[in-house]
Amino acid sequence: MPNETKNWLYIKGDENEKQDFYDKHIKNINNTNWLNFTALFPKEEEKFYFNKWELTRNGLLTINDIHDNILIETPWRPCDKWVLDISKKYKNLKFILLYHDEYAEDYYGFLVSKNGSLLGKKLNNVEYDDNYGVIDDYFERILDIYHPK
Repeated sequence: MPNETKNWLYIKGDENEKQDFYDKHIKNINNTNWLNFTALFPKEEEKFYFNKWELTRNGLLTINDIHDNILIETPWRPCDKWVLDISKKYKNLKFILLYHDEYAEDYYGFLVSKNGSLLGKKLNNVEYDDNYGVIDDYFERILDIYHPK
């Protein structure tokens, strides 16, 4: 079983375009919500895109609060490359991705993208004395900058 990466995706912008994103990408299969990464890409090219994004399957949604953010679990790595690509498809939305490995033992980081442009990105290695508090404070600072209340 893979180690899951926790990806919190915040989407800011036009409400109609946000709803279009959710309608196209969130799918319920056997009472489990999934984020369909390839919803806007040709079915025959699905394998190409999963390889490009270094993902092995669609994202498992463990928290789905479409008014604020969604928590996507992906095996082994964040879905940052997908976020950069998908932001090209939604011109009026800003995507803010915060992520860390399953137990916050190896890495954490963020990516912010709008209209396919990278607005910010950083990957951090977890230090020996880091804990969830350090990572939570870091995420709060990123949200204060890119997603102010």
